[in-house]
Amino acid sequence: MGVGLERAGVGTIRRRLETSGRDELKSPRSALVAIRNGSVPTMLKPLVVTEIVVAYVRLRRRVRRSDIRDLLASIRARPASRPAGLETGSPEERDVATCLANAVRRTLRILPADSRCLMQSLVLSWLLSSRAISTTLVIGVQPGPDFAAHAWLEHAGRPVSSAGAFSGSRMIEI
Repeated sequence: MGVGLERAGVGTIRRRLETSGRDELKSPRSALVAIRNGSVPTMLKPLVVTEIVVAYVRLRRRVRRSDIRDLLASIRARPASRPAGLETGSPEERDVATCLANAVRRTLRILPADSRCLMQSLVLSWLLSSRAISTTLVIGVQPGPDFAAHAWLEHAGRPVSSAGAFSGSRMIEI
């Protein structure tokens, strides 16, 4: 673990979790099964924020020089480990996806970074793919003089991140 993360207290939190005997809270991936009322357990928030920032930095470098389809394929090809007790298609899986979407939105919003919808969707895709939760990136457009575009993620055909007024204007699904 890097010196910066240790100073931020992440190492201390991880050690407390490892010695607490609570196996479900040893990593942000496995702990998200323990989501209650749509939020990450307080002790794990620094780990989840760190995971979001690391994903953002890695993706930001690659997004400018990669085709979006290739970038998503590489995100989805990364090794994944499904959190214990999380079944495919379960309501809990949807809760984890929604909770992470909120965490990504809140974290990127306060950073001096590109927090627009495409980057949020890519970072969220990174986090969900690492937990073996499948998603579809949807890009919608509203043509005309006031052209607008928006990107969002869907899980099992339902938006995880906000589709806003674009849900009926799907242009592409990846």
